[in-house]
Amino acid sequence: MVTRVLHINNIASIGYGLCKTLNEYGIEADLICRPSRSIGGKEEWIHTVKGRLNELKLNKIKINEYDIIHCHYLTNFLSLSISLRNIDKPIILHAHGTDTRPQNILRKIWQRYVASKGDTLIYSTPDLQENLTWFKGEKIYLPNFSILKKENLEAEKYENRVLIHARLTKNKQFEKLFLLIKDLKLNFDLFKIGPAIHYYMEYTPDNITFIEPVPHTKIPTLLEHYKLILGRQDGSIGVSELEAMSLGIPTLFPFNYNEFYEKPLPMPEMTSQNILGNFGNYKLGEKQKNWVDEYHNIRKVTKRLIEIYARKLDEI
Repeated sequence: MVTRVLHINNIASIGYGLCKTLNEYGIEADLICRPSRSIGGKEEWIHTVKGRLNELKLNKIKINEYDIIHCHYLTNFLSLSISLRNIDKPIILHAHGTDTRPQNILRKIWQRYVASKGDTLIYSTPDLQENLTWFKGEKIYLPNFSILKKENLEAEKYENRVLIHARLTKNKQFEKLFLLIKDLKLNFDLFKIGPAIHYYMEYTPDNITFIEPVPHTKIPTLLEHYKLILGRQDGSIGVSELEAMSLGIPTLFPFNYNEFYEKPLPMPEMTSQNILGNFGNYKLGEKQKNWVDEYHNIRKVTKRLIEIYARKLDEI
């Protein structure tokens, strides 16, 4: 029986959300991560450490007293530090995106070494399986989720602004979106965050304004001002898209993985005409919210994770 779990890293608030819900189900789940403004408030079970390898405080955590070690992100300093420790408990690895696409040989060596410490690898979006064929252990798709809730039902709506809600990485293919929106009579806000900021800033159309990122606790308040949100363009789905849809805001992005679900995601084709036509289309937003509630519900995801934990302990 699983009683104590240690989560390493808080990627897109997934570690935070899982630990919080595990505790609600009676499993003592601790989260150790770099201090981050994305953490939603101070909780007793959150431990934070500095990210530099020589400053880690992991020695204060008695790791082998936990039943399971759940390690988020394969190319993180904390992940590497854990993999260097002598641990006699099951280690479950959790891939989230860019950690499956190392940008250089050092990162690739780092990734493979961390991965060698676990025999189970969870991946959080369907597209990542294509980058994990090298992993010989068990691979499990466990959907991401949104922990956001509506806060201001009477929020003033922007009449001529659309939010592009995503962290800027090259794999998300925003150049496709820029071609679709450059001649539209709408203004678009884009978060100034991610490793590809400068790459995209060089050729963004004139109707895009870069805005500063906000703490994760402020995201619901920000999103609720928009009548339409646009997401990543690589055909997959991430936490940003789930957050927007979970609030009932009409959200557009290409989606190529309906075969993973019993019901397809309500999603118009990604065209300039559909961007204009779905501005303020809250009927679409409600359908998308219901789909997220059914397939990306944090409680359903956590229950499945508990089953995975129990099976791994039975295999020892």
